[in-house]
Amino acid sequence: MQMQPNVKSIVYLAVFLSIPIAVLISFVRAKLLPLSTPQDPHVDLVLLMSTGVVAFLVSLVIAGVYRFLWRLWPTLFGVENLNGRWEGWYYRSLTNDICPTAHEILQQTPLTVSVQAFGWRDGLINKSSSRTAGFAQAAGTTTPTLIWPFQTKGRTDDPGGHHDGTHIMTLVRLGESRYLHGEYYNNRLHSDGKTRGAWGIIRLKYTKTKPMGHIGSIDEMGQPRAWAMPDVHENLLAIQRAMSEEISSVESRLEILKAAYWTSKARVDVTKELRKMIVGNKLKAIASNAIKGDPDFGTVKKLTIEYKYDGITVTKEFTENERMVIP
Repeated sequence: MQMQPNVKSIVYLAVFLSIPIAVLISFVRAKLLPLSTPQDPHVDLVLLMSTGVVAFLVSLVIAGVYRFLWRLWPTLFGVENLNGRWEGWYYRSLTNDICPTAHEILQQTPLTVSVQAFGWRDGLINKSSSRTAGFAQAAGTTTPTLIWPFQTKGRTDDPGGHHDGTHIMTLVRLGESRYLHGEYYNNRLHSDGKTRGAWGIIRLKYTKTKPMGHIGSIDEMGQPRAWAMPDVHENLLAIQRAMSEEISSVESRLEILKAAYWTSKARVDVTKELRKMIVGNKLKAIASNAIKGDPDFGTVKKLTIEYKYDGITVTKEFTENERMVIP
């Protein structure tokens, strides 16, 4: 029977580690135990073989802890077990729309992560695969951030379909649910054939299912079937609030003085809502109806915000669905 690649890696690692461990055990035995007599060479042979077996078993345990057993107590290793499938949505700056996406953590150890992602738009699916991946942790927080550079392979007739980029995802817990919330940046070639670069915002929910290897079932209107996060705006403010509370111990240099989401006919005050979205010294959000509803249905809205950063007061205005990054 052929072993799976992850089992093979454990055996290879165990064999590799058994050599230095066997040398160490032999050295300790030579120091603590009397050497066998020349008249009984079988004793040395038995001890040498037993030393090798013990070393291999110890190495196998070490490799098993590294590959599997860390999941029983992930906090001991300072990481979170993210293995499995995550479903949600991503905002594309290039086309200013929101599309379904699924990310799958294929293999994770305390030091390495393997990820693949699928994005759907207009009936076409792009697949991204991690070049490498790892965890980082901001000062003053206990929340891990998953950073994974990726390569995307798109359609052959799309000059920007093949591109590279980086995902930066922060884990957020809301009750019994877990979310990955973050951004991506890439070097995608635009339709003009000259300009490069795009970004997006991603929000994913853990599904408690195994990786599927594809995005799943999407209807003709672009709506996923049996999706973990059916509502594109689900818990947006709650996620932002959770992230803000996580690093509340760090005093922010950013202060939102006042903000309004408006048209010439209607206006809503969104000052409190935007204050809750501040994470550290920055506010990152989309100027949309998800903040506090739609004050004037069918009309393009504006969001005007007045803030103070390091004592300097600034006023900025954003159009509906435009990305806000302050300062």
